[in-house]
Amino acid sequence: MEGFLTWPSLTLDQKTLLLTHEGTEGETGAGNLLIWRRTSTAEPFRKFSLASVEGIPPLKVRAPRLVETTGELFFSAQPKSEELTGNAVIKNFPLP
Repeated sequence: MEGFLTWPSLTLDQKTLLLTHEGTEGETGAGNLLIWRRTSTAEPFRKFSLASVEGIPPLKVRAPRLVETTGELFFSAQPKSEELTGNAVIKNFPLP
């Protein structure tokens, strides 16, 4: 994976990390919402998956924040996104 990772947000149990892959200029993956998992807080994050929600295009976002008590994922749209604009929320966001 080229580019860089930004906007980290950790769940309360510290076993799930949400962040965005900003990619490199012109890279198609720029802005993808990644979900990193680990089984213990004593381990590093090693495995990730792309966030997806049925019926919604791949999430290309900035500043993801998950409110675990309500299951709401708040985020800002990528500046050049055609699918999303401004700030948004997905209710009942499913963590993989």
